[in-house]
Amino acid sequence: MNSCYDDWVKKRLMPSDTVYSDLTYSITREDTSTVPVCPCCLSDGDFAISKVCTPGEHGVIWFLETSICKVCGHIWRSVLPSEKWYLQQLRIRDEIQSVHKVVFINDDVESYRRQRYRELFAYLDDRNLITKGHVECLDIGCGTGTGLHELLMQGYNVRGLEIDASRARYGQELGVRIDIGAWDALGSLGFNVNLILSIHSLEHFYSPFQFLTAAADIMDPDTLLYLEVPDSAFIKDYTDSLYMSHVNNFSLYSLRLLAERVPLDIVESGICNKIYSENTESIYLLLKKPSISGPNLVNSYNIYSNKEINPLEILKKISQYAPPCASNYKSAHDYPIKYLVPRINDLSITYRSQLANMKTVSQNQDGRSLVFSASDELMIFQ
Repeated sequence: MNSCYDDWVKKRLMPSDTVYSDLTYSITREDTSTVPVCPCCLSDGDFAISKVCTPGEHGVIWFLETSICKVCGHIWRSVLPSEKWYLQQLRIRDEIQSVHKVVFINDDVESYRRQRYRELFAYLDDRNLITKGHVECLDIGCGTGTGLHELLMQGYNVRGLEIDASRARYGQELGVRIDIGAWDALGSLGFNVNLILSIHSLEHFYSPFQFLTAAADIMDPDTLLYLEVPDSAFIKDYTDSLYMSHVNNFSLYSLRLLAERVPLDIVESGICNKIYSENTESIYLLLKKPSISGPNLVNSYNIYSNKEINPLEILKKISQYAPPCASNYKSAHDYPIKYLVPRINDLSITYRSQLANMKTVSQNQDGRSLVFSASDELMIFQ
């Protein structure tokens, strides 16, 4: 990162931690939605791991539930705030950021994002999957656009699509072309691409299958779709129960199950360590249009879905959701674990006790305290 860029970033950093100190995102029971079947294998054999509530006008509101599929092991939010509610809260947050002329940016994260985009394109180039000068790239869920800015500086033709207006404007000020909107605007963007990126965005989408279908609709035979998501194998503890913005926690297996329901071929899949120089705890798929038409993709899905999931793997994953202070939660009969948060004040991790800029998700999670109320059978965040 050059010094001019460093200076520009510093000017954009949030000057005060007090802007959001009293912000609460209100929710009602009518604002919640349910996902009753596994988004990847469509099984209805789920097991509820945890539930989260918050005080409401007429008692507590259960607005977030995490389940695991007993067939394929996929983890997802089976109850969550509706997409309409979430988009409304994003607009509220953006209005506040616009008024105060601030945006949450972690310069270490953005520097790392630039590095990852450089290494990804180097990997694709080494594999002869892209050629500089012939790349028309669309990054869906591009965030701040700093990764695209790095590619732009290297001579690639890139464009982004981002639903968070404040983060999109950050990239626009860098000179990156970013359209503000959701992925369902794909069909109306009006330009051709031969490389589509979805890097740590699919896990946020409410309808990942519909997204992949929409992406397939705008792809030509030579178009590549690169998907990258966090690996659910690295979920280490109960804090994921409050990770509201992660709608789905994919494993490589469940991600493939989802992708193979779409009319696309999987060119390559694996762990991202072979792409990046640092451990990213992520997995990826490369997809393209099938070279021949026919029912082979459905057959491929059926063959892959015959893999059996070891029940012990599911039990191990469930046990990771038990908080350390809940010694009474010792068996599957004690689940789902029930949490209460005093309010929703963060659209990513639901609740953090001290709002401060320039902290990582992990640091914000560690700042919360948790106590067990035996009378209410609740884990209460403070």
